[in-house]
Amino acid sequence: MTSALGAGQFTRYGKWNMILATNVLVLLAVAICMVNNSIVILFGRFVYGMAAGAFTVFVPKYTSELAPSEYRGPFGAVNQFMCTLGILACSLLGLAIPSKAGEVAALDENSFIVQQYWRVVWGLPAVFLLIQITLMLTVFKYETPVTYKQRADYDKMSELFSKIYIKEQIKMRMDEVQIQQESDHTDEDGNSSLKVSQPSTRDTFCDPNIRRAAWVGCALSIFQQLSGINAIIFYSSTIFASTGSTLAPNTQTALVMAVNCAAVVGSSFMLNFAGRKSLMFLWTAMCGVFLFVQGAATISGWGTIELVMTMAFVAAFEFAPGPIVWLYMGEILNDKGISVAVFLNWLFTLVIGLITPFLLKPSVLGGGTFIMFGVFNILSCIFIALFMKETKGLSDEQVKYLYRKDRDVIKEFEKQ
Repeated sequence: MTSALGAGQFTRYGKWNMILATNVLVLLAVAICMVNNSIVILFGRFVYGMAAGAFTVFVPKYTSELAPSEYRGPFGAVNQFMCTLGILACSLLGLAIPSKAGEVAALDENSFIVQQYWRVVWGLPAVFLLIQITLMLTVFKYETPVTYKQRADYDKMSELFSKIYIKEQIKMRMDEVQIQQESDHTDEDGNSSLKVSQPSTRDTFCDPNIRRAAWVGCALSIFQQLSGINAIIFYSSTIFASTGSTLAPNTQTALVMAVNCAAVVGSSFMLNFAGRKSLMFLWTAMCGVFLFVQGAATISGWGTIELVMTMAFVAAFEFAPGPIVWLYMGEILNDKGISVAVFLNWLFTLVIGLITPFLLKPSVLGGGTFIMFGVFNILSCIFIALFMKETKGLSDEQVKYLYRKDRDVIKEFEKQ
């Protein structure tokens, strides 16, 4: 969470460089977590968390800046698919761990599951990290076009584009790349002009000309967590333990995570044909509906319906609110803005993770917890309808001015 807040300050060193450095940081965390000491493992998990927060800033922005504008939607869905694939992998690893009381009691204390399996869980990420590091160093050794243009490194930018576009399109594509470096400047004589400089965090959120995009992006990030998705992800086994199903809770969790992962594939197709705003409104509303039914099923003790509605909810979430929020933040926010938005996302993830076990108690809200999240989804729909602007089909230049209060003035200035 805290690393996400500070990660935006490091993007000036290049997003490719920072992704590579973050991979090395996770490798360090893996090595630390191999030590059979609870304090050492706790520190290793802290390093893991720092890296995870940084990844959620660097990767969406890297993907957004690198992907061709006409394919940015599907590319954003691929990023979300990889996240859900990781969640599914964790759930599958959990299948080896007994979840029923009788199975736990029958475990041999000297068995591999008890003595060494935790090392498999903590160490498996190293395999994927080494693959990614190898590919980054040998196959794709490029920064984003925006980074190259900010550095005026047009040779590397042309080299990159030659691997993506046909020769006739390279010049046009290079001209289309927009860098958000403009800020108002007044000289000693009181003449207003545009000065090349990166907007500060304060400017990003307080300057009346550019703050709208920052506030909209942050609000969507918060609403994503208030949807209730992580209440399901974090506590699905606890939720399913009371359904009365013959399936073990961790098996039901794996089923839900499989649906969670598969649904992102559907979103990649929808993003090709429908706009971000319309998909967000539709599927956020459906998230609310499914949660209302899930809450009623939980209160009434309808275990099968509860499982079905949980799967329907996570599918609806991955059809739009899951991938589109990250995609949209990468499109409309500058580096400082996305850093704060990701920080808020992690902050509300923490809040949801802390309060959900308390809310799920029958003496508190119980099944009403899902109804509460359903209400948040309806509020999110209202926000989307009133404040979110469509970016599908827009060029980088059009997106750049989409939320600016002074967009007409700037366009006229640039024509001079």
